[in-house]
Amino acid sequence: MSAIRHKQIYMDNAAITPVDKEVAKEVRKYEGAEYGNPSSIHSYGVRAKKVLFESRRTAADFFHARASDIFFTSGGTESNNLAIIGHFNHLLEKGISPKRLRMITSKIEHASVLECAKYLEKKGVAVDHIGVNEEGIVNLDELESKLNEGPEERIVFLISIMYVNNELGTIQPIREIGSAIRRYNKRLAGDFHAVFHIDASQAPLFIDVDVRSLGADIVTVDGQKIYGPRGAGLLWKRNGINLLPILYGGGQEMGLRSGTENLGSVAGMAKALEIAGRRRERDTARLRNIRDNFIGGLKRILPRAELNGSQEKGVPYIVNVSIPGADNEYFVLRLDAKGIACSTKSSCMQGEEESYVVKALGKGGDAAKSSVRFSFGRDITTRQVEYVLKVIKTVI
Repeated sequence: MSAIRHKQIYMDNAAITPVDKEVAKEVRKYEGAEYGNPSSIHSYGVRAKKVLFESRRTAADFFHARASDIFFTSGGTESNNLAIIGHFNHLLEKGISPKRLRMITSKIEHASVLECAKYLEKKGVAVDHIGVNEEGIVNLDELESKLNEGPEERIVFLISIMYVNNELGTIQPIREIGSAIRRYNKRLAGDFHAVFHIDASQAPLFIDVDVRSLGADIVTVDGQKIYGPRGAGLLWKRNGINLLPILYGGGQEMGLRSGTENLGSVAGMAKALEIAGRRRERDTARLRNIRDNFIGGLKRILPRAELNGSQEKGVPYIVNVSIPGADNEYFVLRLDAKGIACSTKSSCMQGEEESYVVKALGKGGDAAKSSVRFSFGRDITTRQVEYVLKVIKTVI
């Protein structure tokens, strides 16, 4: 036990994962000897263009998609902005007034989606934030109601729902949501239809993100959540879905995302997806067992602690609990002093005193102020988890 006691135990992988060794090797390769601008016509550029093509094809295979529908970005935040603002700007260019448009999202989305929604509201778009149940699952009846009973003068142009919540680990019923959106679209006149955007940043390690059956129009992913490079992301869009760029310049990424491609990050992102697909089944089974044992241990140590989210309907690497009466920031700092890293809320909630995600569960303010998130990495061991439980018992 003493060997573990002095070793850092990182349990904040929902915030950022370490870069996989295979990925790091790939990044170094294309930031070193194999450099080149894919837009150049000389041999360096030709080789770089081939790497870009192969990386796009690898990513497309992961999503069961066409390579021409894959676009590389700088991360999940840019991808989400490109999806939401890019589609909105396309409609503006077509002459559609913002006052005719509605967007639907949930109360527990990532900040990059919610801030886009605020931006659209300032532009005149009506935004509906649908609620979730006590497990953090989107209220499908409310979604149907918003789709069916909204003001006739406004058309829902976009629905944005994340696949896996980054704080709770809850998996959303994406296919059911997609079915509701298709029913709505069948009632619309003309060629206009509501676009379904999914932020799938927390999903690829444990869920087969097969775009053929999801019912989505746009899917976004963040490299740093899947053991990929920092500053790497991806957007898949269905053929025929129109987005305008939010960055202008040389017209890279098939005209959608200008800027010289970061070849190391692109190749590293593709490698991270390849590894995720290869490891998904065994990592899911192993981490589910570790998660269940951890939750059982927490219940024995802290009988009053309450699980936020769903053990049955969640990914196996995120555990979020509220500890009544506890100061969660002090608790996290006490654990950090013992070499254990976890979090109180999403790291993207700058300036927020409590988790708006936990608050949306309807459990009251104390639950949001006393919530702690543990998110396991693929290399976590049973012995490390046992040590963490022992430390928690001493610091609470």
